[in-house]
Amino acid sequence: MFHNNVDTAPLNKRGWAFQERLLAPRTIHFTHGEVYWQCSSLVATQCFPRGFNEDIENENIRAWKKTLTEAADPYIKDQTWEDIISLYSSCSLTYAYDKLIALSGLAKQWGNIRGFQSSSYLAGHWRAHLPNTLCWTAWPGGPSLRPTLYRAPTWSWASIDGSIAPNVFCHPSPKVVTHAHVIAAQTTPAHDSLDELGLLKGGKIQLRGCMCLLETVIDCQRLQNAFNTQNWIFLFQNEKDDENDENDENDENDENDENDENDDDNDDTDDDGGPFMELYWDERCKDLACQVAEQELCVFRVLVTKRSSLWLVLRTTRDLEGQYCRVGLLEMSGTRLCDQVTLASKSRSLEERYYLEIDEGGEYTIEIV
Repeated sequence: MFHNNVDTAPLNKRGWAFQERLLAPRTIHFTHGEVYWQCSSLVATQCFPRGFNEDIENENIRAWKKTLTEAADPYIKDQTWEDIISLYSSCSLTYAYDKLIALSGLAKQWGNIRGFQSSSYLAGHWRAHLPNTLCWTAWPGGPSLRPTLYRAPTWSWASIDGSIAPNVFCHPSPKVVTHAHVIAAQTTPAHDSLDELGLLKGGKIQLRGCMCLLETVIDCQRLQNAFNTQNWIFLFQNEKDDENDENDENDENDENDENDENDDDNDDTDDDGGPFMELYWDERCKDLACQVAEQELCVFRVLVTKRSSLWLVLRTTRDLEGQYCRVGLLEMSGTRLCDQVTLASKSRSLEERYYLEIDEGGEYTIEIV
């Protein structure tokens, strides 16, 4: 009853009401049926003044409110921020440019409990969590669009209208290894805004890491037949054609030996039987395969997990050499596939127009706006 009358009420689907609900220690909800009281210790109504069972209350909201006021492990606090962003992104706003403004009060409170200065808040991201939090994605199949009026740099989740999937990689760990290095990051408040947490007129981030052309990774001809939802493409890899050719050249015994070795190597295959790629596109479009095939795109590695790696999908701005805007995220599953792409990126040098600098190890420095 609480969920149906309060959590799904029109007001609680509004962006401006979202932070008010989280920041307020006590809230009175006026619904079409009756009045609800909500605080950290009790949820009650006119009919049940002594309260309800805790299970009927939105567990996420209750936990998040406690995290804002009570001591908690930094990891829990930081993951909670990512979960909050995911829910907030699904809320509605009358004016699209309010995306960051309507969250600024909550961001300020969050910065206080984490000991972060306001200058470390960059378009919905915290400097301490970069570059891992750059690996956000729009919900596959959901509506997603970048508004015409500038609101945030393309590397920020706040640059699109649409629901964002929770980011579970905000912290490096033994299972999450960060490979991109942040050289510099900044945002510029709008000329009429005094709030560093609010309206922006610009922003950029410089990264150093492994990069290659998307065509090195994906055969764009195969995208036409791949499963997609207008902002997501699933592409199953058959260990690449060159590997199949190599198997054909081997005799039957060698092929059986190779298969036995693959069976023992759990990291080279996935539960679905082999490596695959998932391409998450920031903006929903009718013919995603054509969009990908017709553009000059690069992929930039951000992090690697036990079984997959995450790469930003970037398009050159054509304004400056080495400058890009983000258009999506690529996830490659299967360690062998990830290693092949990493090796290809270092063995095939890019033209100078694709980067700002390149170091002795073959890692590129680029800028994303």
